[in-house]
Amino acid sequence: YDVVCASRYAEGGKDTRSVIRVATSKIINLTAQKILGLKIKDLTSGFYAVRKKVFSKVKLMQTGFAEYLIRFSYDVEKNGFSVLEIGYVSPDRERGTSKSERSPTKFLHDGYRCWKEIIKLGLGK
Repeated sequence: YDVVCASRYAEGGKDTRSVIRVATSKIINLTAQKILGLKIKDLTSGFYAVRKKVFSKVKLMQTGFAEYLIRFSYDVEKNGFSVLEIGYVSPDRERGTSKSERSPTKFLHDGYRCWKEIIKLGLGK
């Protein structure tokens, strides 16, 4: 495979974070799959192993939260690279705070940025 993705939504995977984070993640992932026609189930896991050759056709965004993962996954599939998703269990944090849980405003802003990227890709931009 050209790309291997640890997935909360593949067989054997599970998301044990807070209800709001799980629901938001599922909504963003399902929406992106439907609008963009993607097969990858967990576009925002953040755990990827990638062959070097992929980067000759797929560039990483230099900024962003999870929207860069959506863009990366979209570009990987559209360029015909083979992808394998392997289930993993995503536990809730035992220490520290997630970037998306700093404040409700930050949480909403990060979600907005993901939606904006999905719409932008869906419109072919």
